This record gives sequence, C-alpha cells and structure tokens, in this order.
Amino acid sequence: MERKTIFLGGIHGVGKTTACNALTSKISIPHHSCSDLIKQLTLRLDSQTTKIVDDVEGNQTDLVKAFNLYTSESWNLLDGHFCLFNSSKQVSNVPTSTFLDLKVQAIVLLTGNPETIVDRIYQRDGIHRNLEEFEEMQRCEILRAHHVATKLNIPLLVYNTSDDIALIVTFIHSILNTDI
Repeated sequence: MERKTIFLGGIHGVGKTTACNALTSKISIPHHSCSDLIKQLTLRLDSQTTKIVDDVEGNQTDLVKAFNLYTSESWNLLDGHFCLFNSSKQVSNVPTSTFLDLKVQAIVLLTGNPETIVDRIYQRDGIHRNLEEFEEMQRCEILRAHHVATKLNIPLLVYNTSDDIALIVTFIHSILNTDI
C-alpha cells in the first residue's frame, strides 16, 4: 500500500492543530503533526519551545524517517511548515524533496492575521515575537507553498483561518474522491 499525504501547512500559531482536529471529526483520515513525529523519533524538544531549528535539512530528514516509521495508513493528514526559523533566526525554506518524500498529493495552506498569531504564540508558549518576523514568515510560507505545489504539480488551497472549515472539507473530499 502506497501512503499518500495531504499536507496542511502554515506558520507557528496559525491554527494548524485546531484545523486538523476539526477536520478529522468530519473526514476519515488520520492526522499527524510533523513536530510530534520528529520528537517521537529524536526525543528533541528544542524547536517546540523556541520555534528555532538548528539544522533544517537534518530536521526534515528526521521527519521523513519518522513518517515512514510511524504512519501506515494509505492517506494521512500531516501538519507542518514550508519555512522554519533557522539557528540564525532567519527564514529557511523546507526542501521541496521533503514534500516529495512525504508523498504529498495536495496542500492546504492556512493563513491568518499576524498580530493575532503573535499574540497566540505569546499566550500559548510564552514567547515574545516581533510582528515583522511573523509577517515575513507568512509571506515566505505562502510563496514556498505555491512553489512546492507547482513543482509537484499538485492542488493547493490557501485558506484564511477566518473562513468556514467546510472549504477545506470539500477540498479534501475532492482529493480523496479522485483517488478512488
């Protein structure tokens, strides 16, 4: 059985977990978090608390290993990022090869108000972030999602978190139904 992935991306704090929890109650597809898979494989906690990844390429290699070890379903909903803050606190693109290795068949990109996201991260994680950093991160995330979708020739839905979740449900159903 070949595994296939619908990748739900977005910057830290945009609401990926909330969206995935809502989605899995409406569609029969298991949800996995990239950061949880990596932690399960490596027992690393550093990126969860700082949102900084020292070795982006090594981090993504670990993700692909963990995905191959810990998922077995034919379809998976995987939440993660197209860009990460590297050890220099600069935006770093996740390699396109990562999405190819994860067998991504479609992308849902969550976007939101950066002011709300920065506040959410402070409330949730106690991390003070510069608004401009997250505005830039979201711009890069959008560009990278479009780049990956174009390179892999797969559908992309850009979804604002203020929109109705039914838009994502309809999109995912269309992807799953085309595979049957």
